[in-house]
Amino acid sequence: MALTAASNRSLASARGAIFIQVGISILILMGFTAFVVDYGIFWLSRRQAQNAADAGALAGATARAFDETANPPSATGPAYQSALLTAQANKVWNRAPGVVVTWACPAFVPAGGRCVRVDAHQDGTNGSVTLPTYFAKIFNVTSQGVWATATGQVLIANASDCLKPWMIPDKFSGPDWPNGTFDPAKDVYVAPTATNPGTGYQVPNDVGSQVTLKEGSPSGTLSPSFYYEVDLNGGGGAAYETNIESCVDVTKAIGQTLVTLPGNRQGPTKTGVGALIAKDPGASWNFLSTPEKVQNSCAPGVCPDGLYHTISPRIVPIALFSPSQFMSLNRSSGRFNLTIVNILGFFVGSVDNKGAITGVLATNEGELISGTSTVGPQSAFNLIPALIQ
Repeated sequence: MALTAASNRSLASARGAIFIQVGISILILMGFTAFVVDYGIFWLSRRQAQNAADAGALAGATARAFDETANPPSATGPAYQSALLTAQANKVWNRAPGVVVTWACPAFVPAGGRCVRVDAHQDGTNGSVTLPTYFAKIFNVTSQGVWATATGQVLIANASDCLKPWMIPDKFSGPDWPNGTFDPAKDVYVAPTATNPGTGYQVPNDVGSQVTLKEGSPSGTLSPSFYYEVDLNGGGGAAYETNIESCVDVTKAIGQTLVTLPGNRQGPTKTGVGALIAKDPGASWNFLSTPEKVQNSCAPGVCPDGLYHTISPRIVPIALFSPSQFMSLNRSSGRFNLTIVNILGFFVGSVDNKGAITGVLATNEGELISGTSTVGPQSAFNLIPALIQ
């Protein structure tokens, strides 16, 4: 049947409407595509920028804990360089971000807190570039940007899962320190607390102090230079050498007690310390650096033990006890409880045939657990760098 003129006009009108609908649909699809692709670039880059800020803040806090104790740090020192270079190493849309490093702490951190704030930019500011857009250009959006921030802080640790099986007396005041024996009648010991450093070892004055620890009998006298063997994990003397060479993976905290071991273990001490030194044989203590620190360590590379270490594995945590408590105990059996009053780091330098261990007092990594005591900044050898914001 032949089409009428009216029918032809109706079909032509319908074809025109379809073209309009297709054009609108394409525009809407382009908008969705711009949202999916370009907004996807934004959120991926936002996550990358946050990774850069987090990594930089944690690296800076680690450097503030172990490499640069001044507060605030220098403008171009180890803490600044660690934060800057670590953040820049984390690319944002395949480019290094613009990084700003400051020492500002959040309002909830008490005065004197050691913080590192890192801002990572990929928004055209602070030396950064903007992010590209592809489909959004049809809406005249030619670029976009992201920015992220993170803050790390040096926290005071109160525990360790890697204590060595030695306890040493904390520092006391009086005429018998450091070459005599503790006499309660004339010597004074005050344990450190969160608000009072007491008479004990302090930071930074005692960091870098070279000491030689000699094996002492728990049933005998107490000297500042003696160390006493302790049972860390219930393994007794049989586990002593192993606990020197490796971590016990049993967390011990300030305020908890350790049991002394009777007798002496000069041979196992020598063997265990030798194995510990072999984990980082090239390391030595640099007494001329400011602050003093380990040099030529295998860290942060892979050490001979095949593991990664943030700091030298020869810096180990050692528990301190109260000399007053020691003198008040019945020590006839050689086996009794000593309370941990603090934990310090000790760089193991050497050991002789009699089990005397020469080393240097240092700061060290630790753990922070709730429900136990802690010490204040002046007594804090045991530290933990952490992200707090």
